[in-house]
Amino acid sequence: MLRDLIYDFYHKVQQNKRFLGLIAWLQEHYVTVVIGDIVNEPSNVKYRRNPEKYLSKSREFFAKNKDRVKNICNILADEKSRVQYMAAIKYRVDRRPIKHSEYSLTDQYFPRDLLKKGLISVASDTVFVDGGAYNGDTIRKVLKIACRQNGGADDLRIIAFEPGKLNMSVLKKEFEKDRRIVFKHSGLSDKTGELYFHEQGSSSYLTSKGNENSVIPVSAIDEVPECKGATWIKMDIEGAEMDALEGARATIKHNKPILTICIYHSDEDMVRIVEWVHELVPDYKLYIRQHTRRNHETVLYAIV
Repeated sequence: MLRDLIYDFYHKVQQNKRFLGLIAWLQEHYVTVVIGDIVNEPSNVKYRRNPEKYLSKSREFFAKNKDRVKNICNILADEKSRVQYMAAIKYRVDRRPIKHSEYSLTDQYFPRDLLKKGLISVASDTVFVDGGAYNGDTIRKVLKIACRQNGGADDLRIIAFEPGKLNMSVLKKEFEKDRRIVFKHSGLSDKTGELYFHEQGSSSYLTSKGNENSVIPVSAIDEVPECKGATWIKMDIEGAEMDALEGARATIKHNKPILTICIYHSDEDMVRIVEWVHELVPDYKLYIRQHTRRNHETVLYAIV
């Protein structure tokens, strides 16, 4: 299928250093998101092979867990969260197009409305744990917002976790002279150790299978000294978020940092991550924002 060929090409070129910069530029200017929207246009579902099989698992999951979804809607902090959460779920179960009013494209991890209301901010002494630092796209946003809000960010600290070799080389090339940033060539999990890693640019992921050349170190945030004072934890780690949260349990419970956690990597994550955060720290106010018009970039924001 054309869609499969496009994505295979997209992932392969991200493993080439000459093309990674171009792909990163296209991503930061939302060109890849627009192309993805076109390739995954909801109206095209009927032309795919086995469209019912494509959707049936999500339909079954959310039908079975409708009470859990209802309970989550009840604990979310505002109506916008409920609307966008349900829009993301409806896309998953029947590819209902997500309306322009139900997502925001350019403010992922730093929603304009939450910034404007002062619910989140990058203080000069913020300790920002960037789980899945990729090519520094989030780091650049953190530094920009800190500078705008405080006129400087000398005491800001960023702990950048990135297991990809190529991505880490790009990160260090741009930021290695910035003493505010600590580089951790590691993935995140529930305990410190080693796991297999499938590297394919922005869609790299941890896996249970591999070979000796694909083994990488993984860290539990609770066991990393630089993360002890964490005031903000962001995670976009391709489905490993739940394990990484377990590895940060003590830090989250003690510090109550701002959490910006991607929940879109599976149907189960759309439910269990919200439940887990609420159970661990009931004081958190929970917001959900959708940052594309399909089943990507659904983010949970937890704020005390």
